[in-house]
Amino acid sequence: MRATIESTGSQDEIPRYTCDTEFPPIEIMIEDAEDSAIIKVIDKGGGIAPCNMDKIWSFLFTTADTSRIDYIAVPVPYSRMEPPMAGYGYGLPLSRMYCQFFGGDLRVESTEGVGTNATCVLKRLDNSKENPIILRC
Repeated sequence: MRATIESTGSQDEIPRYTCDTEFPPIEIMIEDAEDSAIIKVIDKGGGIAPCNMDKIWSFLFTTADTSRIDYIAVPVPYSRMEPPMAGYGYGLPLSRMYCQFFGGDLRVESTEGVGTNATCVLKRLDNSKENPIILRC
């Protein structure tokens, strides 16, 4: 979501968004497979450069533009600024660890300049099946 927001608007200055700002949709699909559930997240947030694809699984690596993130040294209650929700480099590695812990995996495919597809496969705990759901955000 961060990349989708950052890729919308001017790259030269910090963009100002309003309630009327239109962002490219982020598509979320939940699919039913024989022995697993598959969750796909597809965005149009500009993608990840091929040279960074191996690095995305490393803790503390981020594709976020850290020059636009205001890190603070003062505890939040004493500051008017809030800490950033992205840019720490924990999201993808930790998510993949959770997927693997539950017998699945997390795969990421990306096209630089376009967007990224993340696919989370989770093994079923039992044989019950539910109807597949497609959500559009």
